[in-house]
Parts: sequence; structure tokens; C-alpha cells
Amino acid sequence: MRQSEVQFQTALNNLARGKLTREDRKPFKSRTFSKMPKKKRLHKAIHLFSRNEDVEEYNNKCLKNIIGEETICHASDVFHGHGSQLAKRQMEYTINKSKTHQTMGLPKSIKLKIGAIYMVTYNVDTEDGICNGATGTLKQINYGVNHKGEKKPLRVWIEFDDKSVGKIARKKLKSLIAINKIPNTWTPLDPIALTIKIRKTSSLKVNRKQFPLTLAHALTVHKSQGQSLKQVVVHLGKRRMSREQLYVACSRATSLRGLFIIGTFKEPTPIPKTSHLRTEMKRWKNHKVVPKFKKLTEDNNQLKIMYHNVQSLRKHHNLIRNDKIFTSNDILILGETWNKDTDNIEIKGFHNIVNITTSERKHKPQGVSIYVKKGLKNIITADTLSLEGKGRIQGGILEYKNLSIIGLYAKPNTTKELWKNFFKNLELSSRKKVIIVGDFNIDSNKVNTKHFLNKLLQKYKLKLQNKGMSSTHSNTNLTCVVTNTHITTGTYNSFFSHHLPVFIHKA
Repeated sequence: MRQSEVQFQTALNNLARGKLTREDRKPFKSRTFSKMPKKKRLHKAIHLFSRNEDVEEYNNKCLKNIIGEETICHASDVFHGHGSQLAKRQMEYTINKSKTHQTMGLPKSIKLKIGAIYMVTYNVDTEDGICNGATGTLKQINYGVNHKGEKKPLRVWIEFDDKSVGKIARKKLKSLIAINKIPNTWTPLDPIALTIKIRKTSSLKVNRKQFPLTLAHALTVHKSQGQSLKQVVVHLGKRRMSREQLYVACSRATSLRGLFIIGTFKEPTPIPKTSHLRTEMKRWKNHKVVPKFKKLTEDNNQLKIMYHNVQSLRKHHNLIRNDKIFTSNDILILGETWNKDTDNIEIKGFHNIVNITTSERKHKPQGVSIYVKKGLKNIITADTLSLEGKGRIQGGILEYKNLSIIGLYAKPNTTKELWKNFFKNLELSSRKKVIIVGDFNIDSNKVNTKHFLNKLLQKYKLKLQNKGMSSTHSNTNLTCVVTNTHITTGTYNSFFSHHLPVFIHKA
């Protein structure tokens, strides 16, 4: 980062506190102008004002200066619900007068003009980046004729400032784009239909169909929050901007070179000593926020094991690969992988030493994969286990020093008799220290199950370590941790599986 940019970032932080030093003032003064610089390269800059009236005036001025095809698109409103004719007329009047933020980002009417800059006002597709705040230039309008014979805009094509926005949408219409020789940087956007309810006490609501767009040559400072812009023109105006407004406006610029301040830059006042913000900032210094699962990533010379019923490793392996809590473990035991013989899923920094799959053509809810840190590869031996009858228990046995680690997955409704045979076949008397972990698919918190499990474990001098815990989002305990040695155990969070990851730490 250039020295000037470092100074700019420091100045922005001090601006937020209202404590600018002599050095902090320099970046802002260097980018302050009495009137707009006459530079052609500013034609795509976003202008920020504190008042709606100024935004509207500037947008209309820009539209007049653009030479290009223009049309007005009126929203299609259909009213639903029970109510008198008077109530419906009042509802229609209210919604026609409502601001765009009151109608879920869909305006009553919008001027569409080729070459104008627009901003998306609704989260159309967050995965594709077509969401509230995305800006771009209108390049083309496609029309159709409705049942009344009226010509109406059916689709618009926008070239977004961020080229990654709309990538998925463009891919879906790849053939259409090629046939019509449309540039591959233009993204199609169709009108969307949303149900709007103005009054909570009324059953009347309206289904509005409209393009989720608004003119964006100029925006209010408030509406610009969250955006990162290459070129920003901040209009200070006659009214002094508050410290918060000035910080938001100036910090939209991704670089000092992209910031232009029009007017007289007046240094904001410091945060009052009695303000809630200052009190909260002071509290933050004295009471640091400690992440809930920070300890799970600490290197404390313990053997760290994580078991998780992942409900398809093929679908979720990227989430595991990129989760530091998972990758901080020495051993990962993953159940219900749905893997076939042809699946070979790698996790960076780990070696796959057990991979129990299905040889059938379809992926099935079974399978176990065990991964160990590459540094442990040569000191851990592994074998597989599988027991079938009225049910199925499958998994792997790892031998590490004088510790046996058994990771498993059991099919639902596996009989008690098969469980008895499983423990018998483990030959536990020849094993000094044992940790058995897996989705037993029996709720160890239920009275009848608890009684059976305790009796079975007592026979082999084992105990259920996570007794009374919940290992699913429905507060059942299907993942059991059984041992005859001292360990600590608990659960981590998962948003992609019904089952919670269970961690085991052994000193």
C-alpha cells in the first residue's frame, strides 16, 4: 500500500472520532475543490449528497445530458385481500405516494435511459452479486406488447461496475447472448414481483411488478453505506455534514485519488465525552470480545480429534476445508459421507487413511472417511471395520502410540444384538486406552437407550463421556463418545448438517 493511502486510512479513522491531527487534515485538503474538476474521467463517479432533494436534482440533470433511448416503466400493481372499495382506494393512494424504501425497493415508475447509471434496490440474487447496492450502466432495453397493445420494457441489460456481478445470470443466457451478439459483460435483469403490505392491521396487500432499480448518478450518504466506489464526489453543501455522515461519505472511496470533495471542508467536532459511543469504545478496550471457539484453534500439545456426520462430504467438503476449527485438528473422522468408490476428496494438509464407500451406482447415506495431519501419517496405523446383520456398523480403527481410536457410523435401527457383537469383536481387553466416537444413531439421552448403553459399556469398563449433551439441532445425542481414558469433549456449530461436530481433546 502506498504511503499516501496509509495516511488516508489513518485520517479516516481519526475523522470518525473527530480527532484530526495536522497530518490527518492534509489528505482531505488535497482532495477538496471549490467546484467540480473538469475531468472527463469523472463521468462514472458517484456523487453523494446529504439531502434527497439534491440527489433527485442531480440525477435529473444527468439524465438530460445523456443522449440515448429513453422510456418510463410504470409498475404493475394488483391488489389482494378483503376490504371496502374506500379502503382499497386509500391503499392505492398510499402506495402510490410511498417512498421506494417503503415498497421493498420497487418504485411506482422509473425512467430508463441508455447510458444512465443505476443501482439495484433489492437482493435479486445474492450469490450472483445482483443485490441491493450493486451499480452499473444501462446498455439495452428489450420491449414487448401487453394484452392492451401497449409497448412495455420486458428486460434491461446492465454492465455492472464489478465484472463479477451477474456472472451466473450471463452464463444461463449464454446462447441468447451469442445469437443476439450481446457483449458478454452485459447482465440481463427482468422485473420482479413482490407482495407489499402497507398497514399491519389491514388484510389488503399489493403485488407489485417492477424493475428493482433506481438512478444512481447521485445517492444520499445514507444510501451509500456499505459500498466501495472507485470514484466518489462528496458535495458538502451549505449545511454542515455531521461527523458520521462525513466519515461514511469519504470512506466510500477505495483510494485517496478517487475522492473528490466539493465545497468547504470543515473539521467535525470530537465525540462528546458523555456520548454512548465513547462509553462503548472505552468498554471495548477493557472487555475484549473472545470468540467462543478460540480454544479449539490453539496449539496446546494435545491430540485433537473432530467427529462430524457431514450428511454428504461431496456437497460440504469446501466448507470443511475452509473452516479453521476443522483444520486445526489432528484427526478428522467424517461420517455419512455418501461417498462412492470413485470419490477421492482431498483436504489440504491432511492424508486420507480410511475411506469406506459404497460400490453401488447411487450415492447412499453411509460411509466413513478419516483424515490425519500429514505429520502424523507415518506414526498412525489404520484398519477398517464393518459389521452387518440387522443394521450396519462401519468405520476405522487407528492405532496411535498406546491409544486406539475407533471412528464409526451406524445405520439407523441397528439392533442391540449387532451392537453387542460389535463391542465383542473389538477385543477391548487387548487395548490399553480406547476412544470410540461416532454417530450411533441411537439417542443416548433417552431412558431406555441410556439403560442399554450403560449396561453394555460397564461390561467393558467403558463410560459415555458426553452423557446428557446434545449433538444435533433437535437436542438429541446421536453422536456418542465412549472411552476408558481421560479426555475433554464438547460440540462445535454446523449450519450445513443436522448434526453438530463433536471435538475430543486428549492430553
